[in-house]
Amino acid sequence: MNVDPRHRIQLAVLFFSLIFLLSACSNLRVVAKYDSDNPVPTTVTKVSYFWGLRQPVDVRTDPSCKSICQVTSKTNAGQIIVSFITLGIVVPQTLEYFCCAEEPKPGEI
Repeated sequence: MNVDPRHRIQLAVLFFSLIFLLSACSNLRVVAKYDSDNPVPTTVTKVSYFWGLRQPVDVRTDPSCKSICQVTSKTNAGQIIVSFITLGIVVPQTLEYFCCAEEPKPGEI
């Protein structure tokens, strides 16, 4: 069975487009043991350079953030394209963390 070369090219483009679209985003979520009902989200974008040899600066939380109850690391299609074009030299990631509300200590009876 012979397939027209134009159809092979179209199938190859369709195949790689589907792979690109289906694998374009990732999401990693870590939740602490003591979760809160109403956490406050803070979003930070960090970039690692040279295939991870130069790590991004640590994320500093506000002094009002006593504990972190949830962390989410996300990448989107634009960040993956930047990583692909630079061959992994520049890898941006979005980090979202949630500060838990401070639980009041129960009073003594």
